[in-house]
Amino acid sequence: TRVCTKDVEVSIPSGMVHIHKDDTLMVSTRCAHLEPDIFGDDADSFRWDRFLADDKKAPRKFTDRKTGHTIHHPLATFGGGTSACPGRHFAQDEIKITALTFVRNFEVELAFPEQPLPSRSPIPMTVELPAPGSEFYVKIKVCDQFR
Repeated sequence: TRVCTKDVEVSIPSGMVHIHKDDTLMVSTRCAHLEPDIFGDDADSFRWDRFLADDKKAPRKFTDRKTGHTIHHPLATFGGGTSACPGRHFAQDEIKITALTFVRNFEVELAFPEQPLPSRSPIPMTVELPAPGSEFYVKIKVCDQFR
């Protein structure tokens, strides 16, 4: 959120908006993330490759169709700056703890090791993931120390 420091008028598609000194302003990240002028007419649909360039090897650059401006950071999942989500580190730690607990407590192996592994995802990552739509089967069993 931000507090307006002076009276201003802002032009929006539906007309003029008057913002008064000391008004509190806030951007809805949900609305911003569903903006068709930035993310396309299917902004409300899940597309795993939306943020990849056409060659699927680099991040995609987004341009606002109305203004022509490049959007350098199109996602604000946890907000940013002084208004960043105070729970973001907790959420990220919970994901890491869950992954670590799974790896520590279970043995995972390919169900059919003779079959070739699926192709890798084009997204560069430290941990390789299979490309979306790939199928492979694994066996999961509880580690002996936890039986």
